[in-house]
Amino acid sequence: MRFLSLELENWACHRSLDIDLSDGLQIEGRNGTGKSSILEALRFIFARDARRYRSRIRNGTRSAKVRLSFSRDGNLYDIEKKLFLDKNKSSQAWMSLNGERIKDNPTSVYSYLQQEIFSENIMERLIYVPQGELTELIDELDRKGGREELDSLLGLDVFQRVYEGAGQEFREKKGSYESLHNEFMRYDENAGEVMANEIKEMESKLETLSRQQKKKEEEINRLQESINELKKEISVMQETRREKEEIEKKIIELRSKIEGDKSRLHDLRESLKQLEGKKQQLTEQEEKKRGLMKYTGFKEILDELRIKKEKLPDLDEIGLKKKQLSELEGEEKSRIEEEYKREESDLFGVERDIASRRQTLRETREYLTSLGKLDSGAKCPRCGQRLTEKHLKNEEAMAEEKIKSLREGLEKLDSLFDEKKSVVGRLGEKLKDAERRVMEYSHLRREVEGLEKEYLEGKKSIGELEDALKREGYQGESLKEVEESIGELNRIKGVLGNLREETSRVGEYRSRVEEINKSLSINVKEKEGLVNKLGKLVFDEPSFEGLQKEKERMQEAMASSMVMLQKIESEHGEVESRILDFKQKRQEYLDLRSRVDKAREGMNLLKEARDGIYHPSRGIRKYYREIYLKKLSNLLTYYFKRINNNPKFREISFDENYSIEIKSTDGVFDLNQLSGGERVQLAVAFRIALVELLSPIHMLILDEPFGSLDTEHKEAMGEALNRVSEKGQLILVTHVHVDSLDLPNKLRLEGY
Repeated sequence: MRFLSLELENWACHRSLDIDLSDGLQIEGRNGTGKSSILEALRFIFARDARRYRSRIRNGTRSAKVRLSFSRDGNLYDIEKKLFLDKNKSSQAWMSLNGERIKDNPTSVYSYLQQEIFSENIMERLIYVPQGELTELIDELDRKGGREELDSLLGLDVFQRVYEGAGQEFREKKGSYESLHNEFMRYDENAGEVMANEIKEMESKLETLSRQQKKKEEEINRLQESINELKKEISVMQETRREKEEIEKKIIELRSKIEGDKSRLHDLRESLKQLEGKKQQLTEQEEKKRGLMKYTGFKEILDELRIKKEKLPDLDEIGLKKKQLSELEGEEKSRIEEEYKREESDLFGVERDIASRRQTLRETREYLTSLGKLDSGAKCPRCGQRLTEKHLKNEEAMAEEKIKSLREGLEKLDSLFDEKKSVVGRLGEKLKDAERRVMEYSHLRREVEGLEKEYLEGKKSIGELEDALKREGYQGESLKEVEESIGELNRIKGVLGNLREETSRVGEYRSRVEEINKSLSINVKEKEGLVNKLGKLVFDEPSFEGLQKEKERMQEAMASSMVMLQKIESEHGEVESRILDFKQKRQEYLDLRSRVDKAREGMNLLKEARDGIYHPSRGIRKYYREIYLKKLSNLLTYYFKRINNNPKFREISFDENYSIEIKSTDGVFDLNQLSGGERVQLAVAFRIALVELLSPIHMLILDEPFGSLDTEHKEAMGEALNRVSEKGQLILVTHVHVDSLDLPNKLRLEGY
């Protein structure tokens, strides 16, 4: 994996910054130029909590953006994160793989980095070294906290947590075992055997009750069979009685239907006779209706003729409107309009003269004022000659005279303007009145033409309606006579409707007569059949009552047997319940004994595993510690020799307490015997060894690693870091220039 580029926007003191990280990065600049903030941006990309980075938003802005590009296994990744000064606005983030977006919120981006790339813990504890903390890890190895930190980095703290957890679990299991053992000791020594004997006795009693229960059930079944046989005989007799009663009831109903059909048949025949007479009345009324139908047409035409005459325009009103029209024709609108335009044009000319004279007056006043400000010896603004006192006075007098003349002219023009404005106003009113009268003339002319047209069309329609009356046979009857004839016609129509409705029922009545005759024949035949069937049915009342009494006697005997059966079943249930209780208690006793044995076994197994496998100084923990420390010693020796270049140092190792031992040609050194520069070199080698051993990415990010070194050791460190960057990726910040440090990619920050 390799970081490729970093883009910042409104981050710390950087408005906009694009950084190439592909060959590592050497960031230089004096304090306050935002060097460390670039490293903070890398930490921000892998951090869960964005809120603690809000202070990095550039002053005067409301948001900041960081974007990191990196490659891994031939794939290109881009991550962009954005945070806001507004506490109510959540941060934003997205991630893309080979140009295709795969994550679109901070939580999913963080989870993907943790699971697929490398965790925030790797960044904070291995890769990133804050300012002043370069030697912190090796300094802490002589103290308990440092040893625990190295155990944590190596993953051995898991065994310690297992060891401590197993101890706690052992204490819990021991307490559980003692509690179960104390509970088990409350039982007698032969409790299981005693409970088994009691269960055996109760099971014997249960078998006796089961035999009694079976005997009673057989007795009840025999009684039930006898009762069922009696019920069948009683049911047959009940069915015979029910059938006999239903036939008698049906015969009575049929007699009633037959009498009703005969009565309805008589009434229908009488109605048919009456309808024959009404057919003759229907023919007479139809003849009267045909003679009166013409009066309906008369009434429609007379009503329309009356409406037409009422709507006919009044000739006197038309004549009056024609007179008004002739009075409106004499106005000369065009003459007034021409005069109005001429006076309005004169008014605009006067207004332009006034504006021109006022502009000239303003310029002359300014010229007069400027003359008063001129020094002696200046040139005349008008003619360009050198000004003398006399010349200046002449110029001032000329200007004052011109101002006076302009004022007088303006007064005359203002008076003329008011006069013209008044004339234009009067002509405007006359023009509006003339235009109104023209519109009134046009409207009245259209109205007169419409009335004349309406009068002619009305007279024509009236003539056509009078001709239509003559064609229909109208003999001059009055409207009252016509309306009386129409009333008689409507009365006849009502009579005809009733007669038609009544005479139309003749077929219906005849059909009903046929239906009733058929129904009467069917009912008579059905009644005769039922009378014959009733004579064949036989029902013996004394035999029926005897069967009922025998059934009741057997039911009482069965009820008594069922009471006895219920008592046996109740006792049977109680014995079963007691057996279950004793079996449950015996099972609880056996389960408790089994739990005590298992608790003892589990407690002993846990103690053996804890003391044999997870103990700090033996077992698997010791095995892994020795492997890790051997690998770490080899890597530390290798990188320290490359950084230090002093041939006297041969090997660096750790004792059982993690104290560093440095073997040399002069003997064995401890950490405190190294110089300050050698200590820093060892710290860098230690960091590189840890990254190679534990980190999925070979990268080191250093913030001001040269802070506590003299010039000689700074140069040695610079050369060592050059060699580190050749194998992995190195990003560092320094505010001091180191001649020997020469990373391929450099960023120089200037200014504040």
